[in-house]
Amino acid sequence: MFRKILIIACLAVLVGCAPRAYTADTEKKEAKPDPHSVEYLGFFFKFSECRSVKDKISCDVMITNRGEERTLMATAEEKGLFAERDTYTSRIFDDLGNEYYAKRIRFGAKESIKPQTLLLKNVPTKATLNFSGINPVPKTINILEVGFFSKEHGVFKVWFRDIKLVK
Repeated sequence: MFRKILIIACLAVLVGCAPRAYTADTEKKEAKPDPHSVEYLGFFFKFSECRSVKDKISCDVMITNRGEERTLMATAEEKGLFAERDTYTSRIFDDLGNEYYAKRIRFGAKESIKPQTLLLKNVPTKATLNFSGINPVPKTINILEVGFFSKEHGVFKVWFRDIKLVK
């Protein structure tokens, strides 16, 4: 039963959250929507940058809670946390056709495979996703997919596209 609910929730998120971080309504109101930010479920997600050093890539995302204080968990690779790792795990797809899962995430002052932090209202908090074993190093990240979990919303993801790597 839990697995069915989880899968339905994930599908709803996949359908409801535009990867480009804007909808038709925002496109009408804004002349140039920012493809590297998205507001979803009362959180504002703003992509900062992805850096590469040797065979590692680190990507920074600023997260601002627009509602009352609440806890949010970011999710890196861990088998067995939920039914299927692709439904919750943060990952990247590069311009060479490769897929890599985040190995660790630093979220606020905590770092682990599933750090969680209490987000205060309107206080930006940085999350750094760390990927390793990248070979060869790409020029572009086609998609950065960041997985989250909250008690209020369950599992959900946000996406950022067409990211140039800083070396």
